[in-house]
Amino acid sequence: MAQAVQRASAGRAGRFLGASNRGDMIIVRWEYPGGRVADILVDGRTGRVIGER
Repeated sequence: MAQAVQRASAGRAGRFLGASNRGDMIIVRWEYPGGRVADILVDGRTGRVIGER
């Protein structure tokens, strides 16, 4: 999970709020400057960032 958080936070301004494991995917919750909160989707097997919602 720590690797997923590192990959999700790379190049992003803001702060880490938490992470959860959902099967083959890790959801990293991130707060951007200005207060917008997003979920960053990371593949739990490869560590690759899949997307954001």
